[in-house]
Amino acid sequence: MAEIIIIADDLTGAADSAAACAAHGPTAIVTLGLPQDCTTLPDSDILSIDANTRCLSAGQAAGITSQIVRARHDHRALRPGSLIFKKLDSTLRGHFAAELAAVLRELNAIAPAGEEHCIVMAPALPAQGRITIGGRQIVDGRQLHEGDIPAQLGAAGLSCRIIDIATVRADARSLEQLMVMLSHQTDVLLCDAESDDDLRRIAEATMVLGDRAVWAGSAGLAAHLHRAGRLSSTTGQPQQVAATSRRPTLFVVGSVSSVSREQAALLSALPDVTTFRLTMASVLSSTVNVAPVLTALQSRRDVLVALDDNERCSESESTLLTKNVARMLGPCAALPGAVVATGGETARALLDELGIRRLRIVDEVEPGIPFSMAEGWTRPLPIITKAGGFGSSGALIRCREFLSAPGHSPARIRAGRTSVS
Repeated sequence: MAEIIIIADDLTGAADSAAACAAHGPTAIVTLGLPQDCTTLPDSDILSIDANTRCLSAGQAAGITSQIVRARHDHRALRPGSLIFKKLDSTLRGHFAAELAAVLRELNAIAPAGEEHCIVMAPALPAQGRITIGGRQIVDGRQLHEGDIPAQLGAAGLSCRIIDIATVRADARSLEQLMVMLSHQTDVLLCDAESDDDLRRIAEATMVLGDRAVWAGSAGLAAHLHRAGRLSSTTGQPQQVAATSRRPTLFVVGSVSSVSREQAALLSALPDVTTFRLTMASVLSSTVNVAPVLTALQSRRDVLVALDDNERCSESESTLLTKNVARMLGPCAALPGAVVATGGETARALLDELGIRRLRIVDEVEPGIPFSMAEGWTRPLPIITKAGGFGSSGALIRCREFLSAPGHSPARIRAGRTSVS
């Protein structure tokens, strides 16, 4: 029975926040959407749900989020008192304000008078250069154009009070007292944060609100949930993860971010990696010849499939591109020994095509890049997902090295959570 429920708007966010939250012992699974029957889910301390709302309208995103929150009360597998964490993109993509409003509306509809919920929001992710100052989101030293968070919350009907960095860094008791007072006056407590220690302080202080608190943030805040809440691992012994035979790895890079492009270029330069660059025209028209990809995988060569570096696409074209790439790779399902997917939309489309509906978090290749195993599929399949803008320049090479290690690097599998046999 899950103690923490994470609601994310894309697959990479669902996975990286679950991995961050599970770093200190608890088990975590990621589901692609909310299963119709949650009682069939395996035991796990953390349930992270990819609501897949990033590319929908704000109204649609809010509706799906509402359904998931309501399911918390309807399904025995989702413990009614479980902590809710609304995963936010640290660059504020998606419909975070509409989704937060939906969460609060559903929870307050059944809350006793005087016990209405309050959202504690801290979207900073300092490890990736994303901080919050004065209620504005700053990425790599530059303020986002859409970074005025209070304005976006207000447009969704949510009131907001900012807890500035000086207050976050004041003594813990003062921060707790302020949170309690403001939580009865506003919908959202928006917290500044410049460092991981700031996020720790916020997480620990939030516990004073008890069941009234709704958490909202990136993987940076998620990393402190379990310890701050002093939650216990309830699912017994960790699942055994069997090492698979040495099959090739399929890398699919659908993100157009400059970070992903650099990572793909470095991987492509390796002599024993076969690279297929796809033009937008061929993908959009579904005229890509997949036979060479199949041949390379059958020859046990690692394969990189990526879009042409010299082309750009619109948002509407991006959705069709990822779906068509995934559909194109469907016939390859039986061949790879592992899949590495970059970009949340790409990862979701690919797993949908393969028929994979659930992942169990095992480890992290590096911070923000979780290593999972597909569950309930035709065979155990190692899967690594990565947000487009995450990771060092050599991240994809690091993923390859990680997967090539005996037993998928058992030395990195955290003791007491998952073992390799």
